[in-house]
Amino acid sequence: MKHVAIFFCCAWAVCSHAQQLPVPNEGLLAFYGLNGDALDAVGAFPGTLVGTPTPAEDRFGNPTGALAFEQGDRIVVPGTAGQNPLPFSVSVWYRPDSTYNFPYLVPLFKKYYPALWNGIQVAYAQFGEERDQIYPWYIRNHSNRVIGGYGSPSFRWISTAAEPLNGWLHVVFTVDSMVGKIYSNGQLVATQPWDGTAMASTNGLNWELAGKYEHADTVGYLGLLDDVGVWSRALTLNEVQNIYNSSGSYAGCTDAAACNYDPNATEDNGTCAIPGEPCNDGDSMTILDAYAADCGCTGMPVVNPNGNGPCEGNTSITYLGVEYDLVELAGKCWFKENLATEVFLNGDTIPFVASGPGWPSISAPRRGVYGDNAASASETGYMYNFPVVKDARGVCPTDWAVASLADFTSLVSTYGSDNHLYRSEGTLDQGTGLWTGLSPATNATGFSGMPFGMRSNTGGDEGYSNVTAFWSKEEPLPQSGDRWILGYVDWYPFQSFWHLKSRGAYVRCVYTPPPVPGCMDSGACNFNSEANEEDGSCIFPLFGDDCNAGAAACASGTYWSVEHQQCLPVGCAVCRGDMNSDGYITIVDLLEMLAFFNETCAMAGCTDPEALNFHPEAVIDDGSCVMPE
Repeated sequence: MKHVAIFFCCAWAVCSHAQQLPVPNEGLLAFYGLNGDALDAVGAFPGTLVGTPTPAEDRFGNPTGALAFEQGDRIVVPGTAGQNPLPFSVSVWYRPDSTYNFPYLVPLFKKYYPALWNGIQVAYAQFGEERDQIYPWYIRNHSNRVIGGYGSPSFRWISTAAEPLNGWLHVVFTVDSMVGKIYSNGQLVATQPWDGTAMASTNGLNWELAGKYEHADTVGYLGLLDDVGVWSRALTLNEVQNIYNSSGSYAGCTDAAACNYDPNATEDNGTCAIPGEPCNDGDSMTILDAYAADCGCTGMPVVNPNGNGPCEGNTSITYLGVEYDLVELAGKCWFKENLATEVFLNGDTIPFVASGPGWPSISAPRRGVYGDNAASASETGYMYNFPVVKDARGVCPTDWAVASLADFTSLVSTYGSDNHLYRSEGTLDQGTGLWTGLSPATNATGFSGMPFGMRSNTGGDEGYSNVTAFWSKEEPLPQSGDRWILGYVDWYPFQSFWHLKSRGAYVRCVYTPPPVPGCMDSGACNFNSEANEEDGSCIFPLFGDDCNAGAAACASGTYWSVEHQQCLPVGCAVCRGDMNSDGYITIVDLLEMLAFFNETCAMAGCTDPEALNFHPEAVIDDGSCVMPE
């Protein structure tokens, strides 16, 4: 799912749900809206309030849009060496207490400690009549630095040279491999080249907003801060001016139930991701894509890759030279594309009939293409009238059948009838698909219905790019078939109608393997994993959950039959009524041949009375005699 938005594509954020902030996103490491908290809107570097910073009115009149700091109050962001990028930019909105004079440096932003000579700081001071002075620096060591003084030209700015915005001032400090720059209220006001070689700072100190130059100082920043951003690149003059001139609002998800909820967003940007709601993971081989709790969008494979699903691991099938993609829906294996066969299963041709008065027939098979362009059938499939669907010669591959009413009904009962779930994605207007007149679909089920129109009972083609139709094989009335309509308008559900058999519609085939009767209960002792039709033959353990628990009760000359849960005579092999050759005649055999029900088995065993294992009841010698030495 794509949005026209500012994306923070990074390891800690889900790109498609990122906030829209009033600052450039490229290289943005952190953004602190300071809307009563120390949250990082990007998500990588959340801060902690130290002291008692309190919500305050921002430059736009929002009552809790900024934070007020008393001396010693600050925000601390746990630091790493990786928070010393070069190039570097920091942007700060600030409103110092104009009634207080303090001839000290206090930080607006810092990653520094006095005399360390390694770090970053944007300091603020009020020295007598020269108020609102900004002193920034970026230092690797004594020899490699961007800082005023210490043998270098002064690098500071008195920010009242520009008109403040409602008492608020804006400063941006940037550093690249050549120079450091100070921007005040949207204008470049000072430039300082590197002393020595441009080298990144390396300290592991915290980032701090406000606070004191040294924590032991008696004086700290007194005033308001708002909208602090940090970048791993040098902002341009145009970008700085855009920040200064922005409305200050930024968009994000305002729904508290969303996994990407942003309590600082001032307007909703439509990117809220609600866990469990549909999304698009961008993978054509998945369906039922949905948001997870972590905002990740994931779907299920169109076909179970381990082969246990109804498509038995096959993602496509080739039928009469045409390859069709498959999709597993509601426990069935479906064609993901419309049928495009020109012949019945036995090879007989399905007559091609053009649109118009020669088409209508409720008895003679017909196939056609929208607009009579036969070459397009490879893309759209053929439209067929209902007699093709009901023809005994069949149109789907062996072991496949035209989708039934039950198949379609199972779809809508499982996934719902919203047509967006079944229509292919994209619209013609946006150049992303073929649908017109409807909003973009999700195709969450993978059914992939395309707007290839349909044919009326009078032979006219209609609805291309806006609707499509599919036959089911049910025949509700002698003159009507069951036809499912997809499209028309957004609110129109995917549903069926009884339409005249002479109409044209598309066909989807569903896998219907030949019946394999057997016990389908995995808890039964005679469970048959290959069975697809329950035959009522399931036999369950007589003793707890163990199918072999009765073996100890078998007398000499008998053995425990797991499948029958009873003791059977050893060597019971020659029984005319033992239809399944299991050594014993049971009710299963009775179903096959009642005439031999309960007949006594002709026992096989050792028939030599001199043998150690002579079996007096055996009538067939099985070669097992063991003679004395």
